[in-house]
Amino acid sequence: MSPPDTNNELMQVAVGQINSMVTGTSPGNSGGTVSPGAPTQQGNNMVAQSVAQSMAIAVQDVVDLMRNISAIETSAIGAATAKWIAEPENVFYPVIIEKSTETMAEIATLMKTVGENTAYILNQYVMKQP
Repeated sequence: MSPPDTNNELMQVAVGQINSMVTGTSPGNSGGTVSPGAPTQQGNNMVAQSVAQSMAIAVQDVVDLMRNISAIETSAIGAATAKWIAEPENVFYPVIIEKSTETMAEIATLMKTVGENTAYILNQYVMKQP
């Protein structure tokens, strides 16, 4: 088998296309040269995208947690209120209502903390363009 003809126009086009896929540049730009930062920038962009997706999932999980706990605590408050009205002498029901309200406030604080931390992390991974 003879060695490939590197002067073959079709071979040069194929190599140019493969190089453009790997480096992210077009084969026709200044003779196919690649700026030294192009592969690094592509890697940074992929990392930023992956981190952004992970942070979006984390925020979504906290929202789901807040929704679920709010439903439970709201039900507990409603049931305790109904029982308290029926049995006003029982001092345990106001404690249940207070604890349920505190739990919902803690979850709201957790959501704020996760949101702030997510924003901080995203800012660490998103490369600023010069």
